[in-house]
Amino acid sequence: MFEVLRYLLLGLLQGLTEPLPISSSGHLVLLQIVFNMPTVDYFLEVLLHFASLLAILILFRKRIIRLIVGNFHYVFKRNKAYVDDFNYFILVLIGVIPAGVIGLLFGSFFEGLLTVLTVGLSLLVTGVFLLLVQGQSTENTKTELKLVDALVIGLVQVIALLPGISRSGSTYVGGLFRRLKFETVIEYSFMLYIPVSIGTMILEIRDISSFTAHSPLALLISFVASGMMTYLAFKWFVNAVKQGNLKYFAYYCFVVGTIALGAWLII
Repeated sequence: MFEVLRYLLLGLLQGLTEPLPISSSGHLVLLQIVFNMPTVDYFLEVLLHFASLLAILILFRKRIIRLIVGNFHYVFKRNKAYVDDFNYFILVLIGVIPAGVIGLLFGSFFEGLLTVLTVGLSLLVTGVFLLLVQGQSTENTKTELKLVDALVIGLVQVIALLPGISRSGSTYVGGLFRRLKFETVIEYSFMLYIPVSIGTMILEIRDISSFTAHSPLALLISFVASGMMTYLAFKWFVNAVKQGNLKYFAYYCFVVGTIALGAWLII
Protein backbone atom coordinates (compact mmCIF):
# COMPACT_ATOMS: atom_id res chain seq x y z
CA MET A 1 0.00 0.00 0.00
CA PHE A 2 2.84 2.38 0.83
CA GLU A 3 4.36 1.75 -2.61
CA VAL A 4 1.04 2.60 -4.28
CA LEU A 5 0.84 5.82 -2.27
CA ARG A 6 4.29 6.79 -3.47
CA TYR A 7 3.21 6.33 -7.09
CA LEU A 8 0.08 8.34 -6.34
CA LEU A 9 2.27 11.16 -5.04
CA LEU A 10 4.43 11.05 -8.17
CA GLY A 11 1.35 11.28 -10.39
CA LEU A 12 -0.10 14.15 -8.38
CA LEU A 13 3.21 16.00 -8.47
CA GLN A 14 3.64 15.59 -12.22
CA GLY A 15 0.08 16.70 -12.88
CA LEU A 16 0.27 19.66 -10.53
CA THR A 17 3.59 21.01 -11.80
CA GLU A 18 3.09 20.46 -15.55
CA PRO A 19 1.00 23.61 -16.24
CA LEU A 20 2.65 25.64 -13.49
CA PRO A 21 5.86 27.65 -14.08
CA ILE A 22 7.80 25.68 -11.45
CA SER A 23 9.42 22.78 -13.40
CA SER A 24 7.76 19.37 -13.23
CA SER A 25 11.01 17.51 -14.00
CA GLY A 26 12.88 19.47 -11.34
CA HIS A 27 10.32 18.58 -8.69
CA LEU A 28 10.42 14.90 -9.63
CA VAL A 29 14.20 14.89 -9.24
CA LEU A 30 13.97 16.55 -5.82
CA LEU A 31 11.27 14.13 -4.71
CA GLN A 32 13.32 11.11 -5.77
CA ILE A 33 16.59 12.22 -4.21
CA VAL A 34 15.52 14.08 -1.09
CA PHE A 35 12.55 11.88 -0.13
CA ASN A 36 13.78 8.59 -1.62
CA MET A 37 10.81 8.20 -3.95
CA PRO A 38 10.74 5.56 -6.73
CA THR A 39 12.91 6.41 -9.72
CA VAL A 40 11.02 7.84 -12.69
CA ASP A 41 12.42 5.62 -15.43
CA TYR A 42 11.64 6.04 -19.12
CA PHE A 43 8.38 4.10 -19.02
CA LEU A 44 6.96 5.88 -15.99
CA GLU A 45 8.06 9.27 -17.33
CA VAL A 46 6.33 8.63 -20.67
CA LEU A 47 3.19 7.40 -18.90
CA LEU A 48 2.91 10.43 -16.61
CA HIS A 49 3.56 12.90 -19.41
CA PHE A 50 1.03 11.12 -21.63
CA ALA A 51 -1.60 11.57 -18.92
CA SER A 52 -0.80 15.30 -18.75
CA LEU A 53 -0.95 15.51 -22.55
CA LEU A 54 -4.42 13.98 -22.59
CA ALA A 55 -5.56 16.55 -20.04
CA ILE A 56 -4.21 19.40 -22.18
CA LEU A 57 -5.90 17.97 -25.28
CA ILE A 58 -9.20 17.93 -23.41
CA LEU A 59 -8.72 21.47 -22.13
CA PHE A 60 -7.97 22.85 -25.61
CA ARG A 61 -10.16 20.44 -27.60
CA LYS A 62 -12.30 23.16 -29.20
CA ARG A 63 -9.29 25.19 -30.31
CA ILE A 64 -7.50 22.08 -31.62
CA ILE A 65 -10.54 20.90 -33.58
CA ARG A 66 -10.98 24.38 -35.04
CA LEU A 67 -7.34 24.44 -36.15
CA ILE A 68 -7.58 21.00 -37.74
CA VAL A 69 -10.78 21.85 -39.60
CA GLY A 70 -9.50 25.29 -40.60
CA ASN A 71 -6.22 23.97 -41.95
CA PHE A 72 -8.02 21.25 -43.87
CA HIS A 73 -10.27 23.80 -45.56
CA TYR A 74 -7.39 26.17 -46.30
CA VAL A 75 -4.88 23.61 -47.58
CA PHE A 76 -7.13 21.22 -49.47
CA LYS A 77 -10.08 23.42 -50.42
CA ARG A 78 -8.21 26.70 -50.84
CA ASN A 79 -10.77 28.48 -48.68
CA LYS A 80 -9.09 31.74 -47.67
CA ALA A 81 -11.61 32.31 -44.91
CA TYR A 82 -9.48 29.93 -42.84
CA VAL A 83 -6.14 31.63 -43.45
CA ASP A 84 -5.85 32.68 -39.79
CA ASP A 85 -5.98 29.03 -38.70
CA PHE A 86 -3.27 28.15 -41.21
CA ASN A 87 -1.08 31.06 -40.09
CA TYR A 88 -1.45 30.06 -36.45
CA PHE A 89 -0.40 26.51 -37.31
CA ILE A 90 2.73 27.88 -39.00
CA LEU A 91 3.50 29.96 -35.91
CA VAL A 92 3.23 26.82 -33.77
CA LEU A 93 5.72 25.05 -36.05
CA ILE A 94 8.10 28.01 -35.83
CA GLY A 95 7.86 28.00 -32.04
CA VAL A 96 8.58 24.27 -31.81
CA ILE A 97 11.63 24.16 -34.11
CA PRO A 98 14.33 25.76 -31.88
CA ALA A 99 13.79 23.50 -28.84
CA GLY A 100 13.19 20.50 -31.09
CA VAL A 101 16.47 20.89 -32.96
CA ILE A 102 18.57 21.70 -29.88
CA GLY A 103 16.93 18.90 -27.94
CA LEU A 104 17.71 16.33 -30.64
CA LEU A 105 21.32 17.46 -30.98
CA PHE A 106 22.20 18.04 -27.33
CA GLY A 107 19.50 16.25 -25.34
CA SER A 108 21.90 13.84 -23.64
CA PHE A 109 24.13 16.74 -22.62
CA PHE A 110 21.27 18.54 -20.88
CA GLU A 111 20.15 15.32 -19.19
CA GLY A 112 23.64 15.00 -17.75
CA LEU A 113 23.17 18.33 -15.98
CA LEU A 114 20.18 17.08 -14.00
CA THR A 115 21.28 17.39 -10.36
CA VAL A 116 19.88 18.89 -7.18
CA LEU A 117 22.30 21.80 -7.57
CA THR A 118 21.21 22.73 -11.10
CA VAL A 119 17.53 22.31 -10.21
CA GLY A 120 17.93 24.62 -7.22
CA LEU A 121 19.75 27.30 -9.19
CA SER A 122 17.28 27.06 -12.07
CA LEU A 123 14.31 27.51 -9.74
CA LEU A 124 15.87 30.66 -8.31
CA VAL A 125 16.39 32.04 -11.83
CA THR A 126 12.81 31.12 -12.73
CA GLY A 127 11.54 33.02 -9.70
CA VAL A 128 13.41 36.17 -10.74
CA PHE A 129 11.92 36.16 -14.24
CA LEU A 130 8.42 35.45 -12.97
CA LEU A 131 8.67 38.52 -10.77
CA LEU A 132 9.85 40.59 -13.73
CA VAL A 133 6.69 39.76 -15.72
CA GLN A 134 4.27 39.98 -12.79
CA GLY A 135 2.91 43.32 -14.02
CA GLN A 136 2.54 42.21 -17.63
CA SER A 137 0.49 39.17 -16.58
CA THR A 138 -2.50 41.43 -15.89
CA GLU A 139 -1.69 44.57 -17.89
CA ASN A 140 -0.87 43.22 -21.37
CA THR A 141 -3.62 43.62 -23.96
CA LYS A 142 -2.07 42.44 -27.25
CA THR A 143 -3.89 39.36 -28.53
CA GLU A 144 -2.49 38.99 -32.05
CA LEU A 145 0.44 36.57 -32.17
CA LYS A 146 2.98 37.56 -34.82
CA LEU A 147 6.06 35.95 -36.35
CA VAL A 148 8.53 37.73 -34.07
CA ASP A 149 6.49 36.67 -31.03
CA ALA A 150 6.64 33.03 -32.09
CA LEU A 151 10.40 33.29 -32.69
CA VAL A 152 11.05 34.85 -29.28
CA ILE A 153 8.89 32.34 -27.41
CA GLY A 154 10.41 29.45 -29.37
CA LEU A 155 13.95 30.59 -28.58
CA VAL A 156 13.15 31.16 -24.90
CA GLN A 157 11.70 27.65 -24.76
CA VAL A 158 15.19 26.33 -25.55
CA ILE A 159 16.28 27.54 -22.11
CA ALA A 160 13.81 25.06 -20.62
CA LEU A 161 16.13 22.25 -21.74
CA LEU A 162 18.20 23.17 -18.70
CA PRO A 163 17.19 21.05 -15.70
CA GLY A 164 14.86 22.91 -13.36
CA ILE A 165 13.77 25.51 -15.90
CA SER A 166 10.04 25.14 -16.50
CA ARG A 167 9.00 24.75 -20.14
CA SER A 168 5.67 26.39 -19.50
CA GLY A 169 7.30 29.05 -17.33
CA SER A 170 9.84 29.98 -20.00
CA THR A 171 7.13 30.38 -22.64
CA TYR A 172 4.96 32.42 -20.27
CA VAL A 173 7.87 34.77 -19.58
CA GLY A 174 8.77 35.06 -23.28
CA GLY A 175 5.20 35.81 -24.29
CA LEU A 176 4.56 38.30 -21.52
CA PHE A 177 7.80 40.14 -22.35
CA ARG A 178 6.41 40.47 -25.88
CA ARG A 179 3.43 42.28 -24.33
CA LEU A 180 1.00 39.52 -25.26
CA LYS A 181 -2.12 39.09 -23.17
CA PHE A 182 -1.80 36.21 -20.71
CA GLU A 183 -4.67 34.22 -22.24
CA THR A 184 -2.94 34.42 -25.64
CA VAL A 185 0.37 33.36 -24.12
CA ILE A 186 -0.96 30.36 -22.25
CA GLU A 187 -2.89 29.07 -25.26
CA TYR A 188 0.17 29.34 -27.49
CA SER A 189 2.36 27.79 -24.79
CA PHE A 190 0.25 24.65 -24.72
CA MET A 191 -0.14 24.52 -28.47
CA LEU A 192 3.66 24.24 -28.42
CA TYR A 193 3.49 21.68 -25.62
CA ILE A 194 1.43 19.24 -27.68
CA PRO A 195 3.96 18.54 -30.50
CA VAL A 196 6.91 18.85 -28.09
CA SER A 197 5.34 16.31 -25.74
CA ILE A 198 4.45 13.90 -28.55
CA GLY A 199 7.93 14.16 -30.05
CA THR A 200 9.60 13.58 -26.69
CA MET A 201 7.46 10.53 -25.99
CA ILE A 202 8.26 9.05 -29.40
CA LEU A 203 11.99 9.45 -28.75
CA GLU A 204 11.82 8.08 -25.23
CA ILE A 205 9.59 5.14 -26.06
CA ARG A 206 12.56 3.52 -27.83
CA ASP A 207 14.26 3.17 -24.45
CA ILE A 208 11.31 1.73 -22.58
CA SER A 209 12.29 -1.57 -21.05
CA SER A 210 10.92 -1.28 -17.54
CA PHE A 211 7.19 -1.93 -17.85
CA THR A 212 7.37 -5.10 -15.74
CA ALA A 213 9.25 -3.25 -13.00
CA HIS A 214 6.04 -1.48 -11.98
CA SER A 215 2.84 -2.71 -10.43
CA PRO A 216 -0.08 -2.35 -12.89
CA LEU A 217 -2.24 -0.89 -10.10
CA ALA A 218 0.46 1.65 -9.18
CA LEU A 219 0.83 2.66 -12.84
CA LEU A 220 -2.92 3.12 -13.25
CA ILE A 221 -3.19 5.23 -10.10
CA SER A 222 -0.25 7.45 -11.07
CA PHE A 223 -1.64 7.85 -14.61
CA VAL A 224 -5.11 8.90 -13.45
CA ALA A 225 -3.66 11.19 -10.79
CA SER A 226 -1.36 12.92 -13.26
CA GLY A 227 -4.10 13.54 -15.82
CA MET A 228 -6.71 14.78 -13.36
CA MET A 229 -4.26 17.01 -11.50
CA THR A 230 -2.99 18.57 -14.75
CA TYR A 231 -6.56 19.48 -15.68
CA LEU A 232 -7.37 20.97 -12.27
CA ALA A 233 -4.01 22.73 -11.87
CA PHE A 234 -4.35 24.41 -15.25
CA LYS A 235 -7.77 25.82 -14.38
CA TRP A 236 -6.55 27.00 -10.99
CA PHE A 237 -3.39 28.57 -12.41
CA VAL A 238 -5.23 30.60 -15.05
CA ASN A 239 -7.60 32.01 -12.45
CA ALA A 240 -4.72 32.77 -10.10
CA VAL A 241 -2.77 34.73 -12.73
CA LYS A 242 -5.88 36.67 -13.78
CA GLN A 243 -6.12 37.85 -10.17
CA GLY A 244 -2.51 39.10 -10.24
CA ASN A 245 -1.00 36.23 -8.26
CA LEU A 246 1.86 35.21 -10.55
CA LYS A 247 4.29 36.59 -7.96
CA TYR A 248 3.40 33.83 -5.53
CA PHE A 249 4.76 31.23 -7.95
CA ALA A 250 7.99 33.22 -8.01
CA TYR A 251 8.13 33.14 -4.20
CA TYR A 252 7.50 29.41 -4.30
CA CYS A 253 10.43 28.95 -6.70
CA PHE A 254 12.65 30.92 -4.32
CA VAL A 255 11.66 28.72 -1.37
CA VAL A 256 12.03 25.38 -3.15
CA GLY A 257 15.20 26.49 -4.92
CA THR A 258 16.75 27.46 -1.57
CA ILE A 259 15.70 24.14 -0.04
CA ALA A 260 17.25 22.30 -2.99
CA LEU A 261 20.55 24.14 -2.56
CA GLY A 262 20.47 23.34 1.15
CA ALA A 263 19.83 19.68 0.39
CA TRP A 264 22.71 19.69 -2.10
CA LEU A 265 25.07 20.94 0.61
CA ILE A 266 23.91 18.26 3.03
CA ILE A 267 23.69 15.24 0.71
